[in-house]
Amino acid sequence: MYDIEVVEVLTKAQYEALMHKLEDKQRKMFDVRSAQQFDTDKKHINDYALLHRLKVKRTESGLSYIVTKEGKGDMPKKGSKMTFHYDGMLLSDRVFDATKDKLPKTVTLGDEKLMSGWEEGLKYFNAGSEGYLLIPSKLALGSMPLEENEKVIVPPHSVLIYHIQIVDVK
Repeated sequence: MYDIEVVEVLTKAQYEALMHKLEDKQRKMFDVRSAQQFDTDKKHINDYALLHRLKVKRTESGLSYIVTKEGKGDMPKKGSKMTFHYDGMLLSDRVFDATKDKLPKTVTLGDEKLMSGWEEGLKYFNAGSEGYLLIPSKLALGSMPLEENEKVIVPPHSVLIYHIQIVDVK
């Protein structure tokens, strides 16, 4: 049994206008929270780079990277097939994923299967090069946690740090 009180009756046009107003309000709140998270991520990246004495370069998107060992050959571009080893870490330096003792990872740039931070950052590394990608959460997993065996291994809104070693670029 329900006790219902009708507070207001809206026309279809009034209802749609109300829904658009609510959507706009939610979108603005989301944008504000996203901007705040991005500012927090940039601060965390700066602190990490300072602590680890990494002289990183920051792109317009907020990705930071450093090439610690120069490679040889052409720089990769869209369609390049890249093979590399990596250690994926959180800001605490806890490794959550790595190719150590496994085959290296092979990806094709531009196939839209990579997280944005890798897609953008890998283009700064040619064959034989090494370095770091410091990826703000908006270019990584965003608000999604990464879970393995029902355990969260990467919390939501995490900055991801990747130490990468490029094996080959074709």
